Amino acid sequence: ASKKAQVRNFMFNNFINDPMAFKHFETFLAKQLPELGKHLHFWEEVQRFKRSARDSTQLAEDINTGYMASDAEDAIAFPPDILAGVKDGLAKRTITPETFDSAIRFVEDALRGDGFHQFVDHPEHMQQLIRAKSGPQKAIMFENEYEKEGGIGEEKSGAS
Repeated sequence: ASKKAQVRNFMFNNFINDPMAFKHFETFLAKQLPELGKHLHFWEEVQRFKRSARDSTQLAEDINTGYMASDAEDAIAFPPDILAGVKDGLAKRTITPETFDSAIRFVEDALRGDGFHQFVDHPEHMQQLIRAKSGPQKAIMFENEYEKEGGIGEEKSGAS
């Protein structure tokens, strides 16, 4: 891969693994490229699957049913060889953390392409992310998340 492609891949991988950037990217995709939003949610579900120590078979089946089955509401148009590989692993019960690796590469390529480039080139969304990543705005952004999860919501900034 070219130096430019390597830098872009590094930036994308750091970006997608940053919770705040992920949330902003998710919002952008919902508004601008809803089809790629499915790809991001699939990526997130597979990351959860890879971290899971138990119920991995059930999680793998849920991911397959939710994103890979042709009749799924959030079906992604994966190439047939990727679908066959996952289906084979599920049928044989040979589920490992690598079960979805080829599907993840497919999804990351799609997200890294149009989705990531359009997000980075979109001044409004990038400015929102930059503001959120700097200073007291950080606390305000996640205030609602803490309250939803029953966490402490008292650490509020006086700004609104």
